Amino acid sequence: MAQARVGVRVADDRKSVTIEIGPVEGPSSPVELDLEQLTKVINLLGKARGFMLDGSRVEPLDGKTVETVGNPVWYAQVAQIDGSLLAFEHPSYGPVAFAIPRSDVAEIVRILSAHLALPTFNQSNQAETRGSPLRTVDLSVTKADRNQSRGRLPTPSAAVYWVRDVLVSGPASASL
Repeated sequence: MAQARVGVRVADDRKSVTIEIGPVEGPSSPVELDLEQLTKVINLLGKARGFMLDGSRVEPLDGKTVETVGNPVWYAQVAQIDGSLLAFEHPSYGPVAFAIPRSDVAEIVRILSAHLALPTFNQSNQAETRGSPLRTVDLSVTKADRNQSRGRLPTPSAAVYWVRDVLVSGPASASL
């Protein structure tokens, strides 16, 4: 695949962005987008990514580094499946929601309940506003840590953050 050059510049008034995509050695044409248009492009790219992963095994999050939003705006309700719907406002992607099966909800509740049982820590260094800027978090958890924490309350030295392995599924075809 040919190498590409991608550039994004946010206007001084923050009401538009200019995007340029082109070959490393060659011309490109800038495109200016407002917030609504940019959000549609981000959603379209996300759908394309999902389509590319359709049927592929998604690797566990253990050991991966992820971008994290501090104190996001969120919403929860009973889902139309036997489970829950969790939605979050992501500053980069807009609103995102997850329909989580009841068995996973139970596991999440167990982990979060165990977390609430731990001693509190000084939160003065945490952002005070919802949707604070992204930061990088390392989700390194060893298999031994994961196995040791099953069936008992975690301690601060035994991390219990994991997800089950999943297979991404989606439509057999998509318009991109």
